[in-house]
Order: sequence, then C-alpha cells, then structure tokens
Amino acid sequence: GSGRRWRWHDARPGRSIGCSRWRIDRPRWRFSKDVMGMDVLRHEEFDGGCEAACGGPYDGKWSKTMMGYGAEDQHFALELTCNYGVKQYRVGNDFRSITVSIRTAFERAKAHTTVHDVQERRVSVRSPDGYVFVVLDEEVDGGEPVREIALNVTQLDRSVQY
Repeated sequence: GSGRRWRWHDARPGRSIGCSRWRIDRPRWRFSKDVMGMDVLRHEEFDGGCEAACGGPYDGKWSKTMMGYGAEDQHFALELTCNYGVKQYRVGNDFRSITVSIRTAFERAKAHTTVHDVQERRVSVRSPDGYVFVVLDEEVDGGEPVREIALNVTQLDRSVQY
C-alpha cells in the first residue's frame, strides 16, 4: 500500500484494532488459529449494514469476529469483519503488520507456505489475505504477546492525532 508507516506500541489490555477488510473464511480461520495461535473470542452475525459504517459502505449481511490471545478486557484483540458477498478486498492504506512474541507461533510460521522473510529470531508470514504478521522467537511471561501494530497512513500527523 501507499503511504507512510506508523507503528503503534500501545498494546495495553482491552485494546483492539478493526480489520474490516479481512474476509473471514476457512483459510483465514485456519491461519489465525493454526499458525498464529489465536482463539476466537466471540462471533456475531448481523442482517443489515452497520449504522456507523464501521465495516465500510456495505448494506448487506455481515459478521464480526473478535480474535486474540485471551479475554478482550485483558488482552489485545483483532476485530475481523466480513461483508457477505464481497469476494476480495484490496490491501492498501490500512493495517500493515502485527508483531507478536510467541515461540510456538514462531516455529509454525517458519514452516508456513507464505513465509515472507526469515531472520534468526524473527519471521514474517503473510495471511491468506496478504497481511503481514511478524512473529518473534520469544515468550512473554504471562503478558500481552502483541508487541506492535504497524499501519499504512497517508497523513502521519493527522493519524497520530486521531
């Protein structure tokens, strides 16, 4: 995607990021669960469009799934939305990567077919949608494994203020 890169290091408990351009289907579920080690925290189905247009300009049925490494009020969570009938989303001026510290995910990511980059204690792997997950070969002792969120932005100052 175009734009500047902004890294968000504030992965305090109870925080979430919405990834409304993700399509949720079998390959994405398997990647999030089997490679990244995330759990489905909750799932909701909706018959009509979101009044806040939080999932984009879509009027049809959609769903929201929260995924993460523990309870939403204690850990960082991803909000994944699916607008049914949309076959593909363009990766662009949005979420660039998520960095996590999980030793078991590091080993699984190294063996995954979509490895993007491998270094001694760090591997980058692409999700089925093309998003990058950076996995560090380290464990967080009882803490939050999400270390960093990197976003693509066109106006860095405005994005930081927001």
